Amino acid sequence: NCCVAVHGVFAVCVVQTIILNTSHTFSLRSNKPVGIGSTMVVSKVKHILQTKTGQKVKVGHGGTLDHMASGVLVVGVGQGTKSLTKFLNCRKRYFAVGKLGEATNTYDWDKNSHVTDVAPWSHVTHSNILKVMQNFRGEILQRPPVYSAIRSEGERFYKIARDKNNVKLPEPRQVKVYSLDLCKVYPDGKEILLPFFGMTCEVSRGTYIRSLVYDIGLATDSVAHTVALTRQRQGHFTLRDCLPGSTLFSDSSDICFQQIAEKLQ
Repeated sequence: NCCVAVHGVFAVCVVQTIILNTSHTFSLRSNKPVGIGSTMVVSKVKHILQTKTGQKVKVGHGGTLDHMASGVLVVGVGQGTKSLTKFLNCRKRYFAVGKLGEATNTYDWDKNSHVTDVAPWSHVTHSNILKVMQNFRGEILQRPPVYSAIRSEGERFYKIARDKNNVKLPEPRQVKVYSLDLCKVYPDGKEILLPFFGMTCEVSRGTYIRSLVYDIGLATDSVAHTVALTRQRQGHFTLRDCLPGSTLFSDSSDICFQQIAEKLQ
């Protein structure tokens, strides 16, 4: 075992393969098992570091990713956990894909989702979407999804939503959208065809991309939900800076420890 102290922050690329509720499949990579969340990454990093150092190691993350989301997850180790607050408060950049014509209870599509509303979408064009996006730039009031990690009387909204049929909606909150642009192609270059639409955005803390997609759908006189979401940047960390999530869950502990040590800042 390595008898050294490990401290600092690094980023892991959490990658999901998203199977949409159609025959369409979207993924950034396919070399990692589906369903690995933020907590699982933290637990795995802690296990690797404690096994290799023989010491107790404090590990945390700088802002969770939605269960169906992929991308940059900032991880703090040892003294590095003290700097995680700045990553909670910093700007974040996302790539998202929405689907017009269907709304869901979670505003996305996962094991807890079901369709709550359907509406025509054939009247919507890319020009329509571009026009309504103008209303969602800058400081806006946004209502978070019911399935969210914010608290109501000390309990997480998503836990309340799972246990009750009628849940009081979270209050709207002021957030800032620094940029919001329409994307017509996936990262792999394939065209995004309606009723799907892509977008990139840079946002402040507390902004829910699922709510942004949902509200854009309503503004086009249709409905929409999020089918793919990738955090491309958090603070100074980008996807290029990340340790692939597949490394943590498929490579040996020796290789993982070495690569984590190299990534720590």
